[in-house]
Amino acid sequence: MPDYADDAIYVWSITIIGIVLPVLMIGYSLLRVHLSKARLERLQQEEDQA
Repeated sequence: MPDYADDAIYVWSITIIGIVLPVLMIGYSLLRVHLSKARLERLQQEEDQA
């Protein structure tokens, strides 16, 4: 493994961002899917009642 010495903080911060950002984006997209499905079900129920 290369010796990063003074640049270690930058390497670790980029590594952490590279791991955390995709996880957050997956969580956000799953939340949006859940909310969209709930809205679709609600709209379908309103349409059935009308």
